[in-house]
Amino acid sequence: MNLFLILWIGLLNAKTVFINVPWWTTGPIYVTGSSQALCQWKPNCQRLKQVAPLTYSFESNELDLEFKVTRGTWETEATKSNGIRFPNFDLASQKETQFISIENWADLPGLSATSAIEEFDLYSPELKRDKKIRILLPKSYQLNTKKRYPVIYAQDGQNLFDSSVGNFGMEWAFDEAITKLVNEKAIPEVIVVGIDSNEFRTREYNFPLEGQQYADFLSDTLKKHVDSKYRTLSSRENTFLMGSSYGAIISFETLWFHSEVFSRAACLSFPAQATNSYVFDFIDQQKLQNPEVYFYLDHGMIGSDAGYFQHTSLFVTKLREQGFNRDRLTYNLFPYADHREVDWARRLPGVLKNLLLQ
Repeated sequence: MNLFLILWIGLLNAKTVFINVPWWTTGPIYVTGSSQALCQWKPNCQRLKQVAPLTYSFESNELDLEFKVTRGTWETEATKSNGIRFPNFDLASQKETQFISIENWADLPGLSATSAIEEFDLYSPELKRDKKIRILLPKSYQLNTKKRYPVIYAQDGQNLFDSSVGNFGMEWAFDEAITKLVNEKAIPEVIVVGIDSNEFRTREYNFPLEGQQYADFLSDTLKKHVDSKYRTLSSRENTFLMGSSYGAIISFETLWFHSEVFSRAACLSFPAQATNSYVFDFIDQQKLQNPEVYFYLDHGMIGSDAGYFQHTSLFVTKLREQGFNRDRLTYNLFPYADHREVDWARRLPGVLKNLLLQ
């Protein structure tokens, strides 16, 4: 086989690896691996090219390549959320492009509930069952006993603060993101109310099933309890919603259905096609009580999220036709994001700015 043919086959089989890193990453990112081209495990071998905020890439045409990602030393190797180092990555043989999400770094603490989280069960007469609630209070809450705070009601509460209880061992790093943004004076201090999901999730987040009862629980039983127990700014202008996937759908529908209680909703990885695209009919059938609302919608463009574009973009067009201009509706696409907690955590700081400062 001549040299030209060898080079041509190599180029034909070249694969691109995209590596997403968390928002708290500092310094350049490196890849090292089992081949001579990747320095045979020298930790600062090849500095990666940044192709987007928090996304890096490299190319390789080597078969059976194993590799690791570092920030230049083995002490700064990529890890999972809990601090455990990843096994060696390898090139996916059947894919021209491959996406890897780094959850943390070996020199940083494993993600956990870094702030005091209050937990309790609250009975919902609307749903006729208990709901587990997790409350993140601002750092100044005990120091300034006269101050009141806006409130975010966030779905899938078990995934927000602590990777040890989060689905799939991951979390949104909600407390870390808020601490960073408040310290930078980028957002006001805020109370976060996380509502756990469980085996009833698909019913509670589906408006024709138990979604209306769930929305009533948020707007009535839960909000009254939170307002009575904590120093909140209880007006609708200071009461917000957030969720991802089906949690994004129910957050949208709850704001639309109870706009007299809530004023803004952040809806990540918004699957407009869910439940037979019911949300399209929902906004025609249900009257918006207070038009002074703001919606943030987004989704990624790889993995499960890639299939959302067709329906969600049509849904956004429908909202635009109903008068939702850019002051009332933001729609963002993330080309390197998938449908996991680590993806939502990576863009959470920007989402919080949209939600609290819009």
